[in-house]
Amino acid sequence: MTAEAWYCHQLLQADRGGSLNPTAIREAIESLEQEMPAPSNRNLYYWYYATLALQQNQHDSPEDTASWESWNHALTTALIATQESDGSWNADTVWGGYGGKVYTTSLSALCLEVYYRYNPAQGPSEIADREGWQSLQR
Repeated sequence: MTAEAWYCHQLLQADRGGSLNPTAIREAIESLEQEMPAPSNRNLYYWYYATLALQQNQHDSPEDTASWESWNHALTTALIATQESDGSWNADTVWGGYGGKVYTTSLSALCLEVYYRYNPAQGPSEIADREGWQSLQR
């Protein structure tokens, strides 16, 4: 739940114009790095939120960039290695028995697409660095 909590905290802080405690961020990253994606231990729910959080944090420091790149490499390697020939992913994952192939394929695709959907907070009104695309303003 560290990944999910960290990502939600990022969203709340961004909405309020605040920032997160650097010590807490480093602790969260170190926790995630202890359980990197691997074909032998597929937990797509965890991978999805960890991917969102690390991707959003990647520009904060060179160390954070390295953490994102390491995570993203492990993630894409694990997902490509476990993809079925029809493009889907089987349900043999931590939570896959509950949602089946639709769940695992959806979350796998969402993990692989994260950098096309969510732009780290460099330009608050742009989505995926596409000029003219704007996020919903609150």
